[in-house]
Amino acid sequence: MVLVQETAEVPLDEATLLALGIVLVLAALAWLVVRLSARVRALEASVDSLLPLAELPASIEALAADLQGRDLHERLRAQLAESAEAQVRLAGRVDDLGGRIDQQGKLVRDWGATLQAAASKGADVPLEDISIVAARHLRERGFEAVRLLTERSHVEGRSGSLAFEARRDGVMHKGHVVLADGVVRKESVRAAYSAFP
Repeated sequence: MVLVQETAEVPLDEATLLALGIVLVLAALAWLVVRLSARVRALEASVDSLLPLAELPASIEALAADLQGRDLHERLRAQLAESAEAQVRLAGRVDDLGGRIDQQGKLVRDWGATLQAAASKGADVPLEDISIVAARHLRERGFEAVRLLTERSHVEGRSGSLAFEARRDGVMHKGHVVLADGVVRKESVRAAYSAFP
């Protein structure tokens, strides 16, 4: 047996249609609100993942400053290493110069003792001894690289004039040293560049 139910048509009046329309609009609005809230949550999640990007400019600036500081640090380290090497080279040169000065000082003292011994005996002082006296005299006045130009045959005994070349303050000088009885009595010095017009 089959039951068939008959449906009766209910006439819809305006109020019912209006209520039905409002329900449909409210359902559509509810669906729209649900969809919009889902989109807003997705957008918030995207914004949250982008928050570290907001700190990116500050991180880049800090990294640039760090790299610049490291470059400066490396340059300073290289300059310090060069300075240390130069200091070691300079110390070696000073030691060499000190050794040379000690050797020359000993040589001058030895020759001075020889000169004094020869003078006390009344003997003639040879040219080498007079040249040492003249060279010492010039060095005491600030000359370096003293070179005597006078030959042995031009000086007699302990008196005479010795021609020389020497440097002072990087400038070449020429002149004569006049000795009498083994003692410097006079000197005549001029810069080498003064000889040219």
